[in-house]
Amino acid sequence: HGRVGWVIKFLSSFFQRRGGRYFMYAVAIDGSTSSTGIAAFQKKEELYAYLNHSVFSFEEEFGKAKYTKKTKTMSKTAYQRIHKQEKQNLMEQRVHFMMTHIAIFLDQYQPKMIVMEDTYGQNDMMTLKMLSRIQGAVIGWGLQHQAIVLLKAPSRWRKEVGIPLCDEQKVRYKREQLKQMSQQLVFDAYGLVVGDDAADAICMGLSLNT
Repeated sequence: HGRVGWVIKFLSSFFQRRGGRYFMYAVAIDGSTSSTGIAAFQKKEELYAYLNHSVFSFEEEFGKAKYTKKTKTMSKTAYQRIHKQEKQNLMEQRVHFMMTHIAIFLDQYQPKMIVMEDTYGQNDMMTLKMLSRIQGAVIGWGLQHQAIVLLKAPSRWRKEVGIPLCDEQKVRYKREQLKQMSQQLVFDAYGLVVGDDAADAICMGLSLNT
């Protein structure tokens, strides 16, 4: 068994080499509790080249959430308690779904570089908490597999790929406008028509080349 394992390891190493140099893969992640965009890149010479992307959507997999409706006999306090618990359970299911699919994608490409959008101020503390769990899972995968994990603020990676945050009058663009710019950048670079989650992940990966 030891010799077979060594041969498998050697062959795996051999097919990842070209001219004595390892291929290095990178993965970019636009994490979310509802729809996560993720993209894989391969380092060629000194630049990361786009390979593939995927989007993990909880609603597409399981449908829209259904909450208990308030009845006439149900007190407001009881209804709020039930709704809060149901929302908590749903968020935990979403996080488990995202962490599982992200791990599968990472296991497939075995990247040595991971770039992920950093969690930032949220009005909803529960969402911030759940996003932090997803981020923690990615950092944990990186530690286990000796991969570098870069956390970038949205403003940083957008600036690095040339997406302006403000117009000529210094008025900040809205979130929807910024996402449209990501989609346009991906189309201009690769001719791909993708959703905003995939576009943000691909652009984040491209920021590694700056």
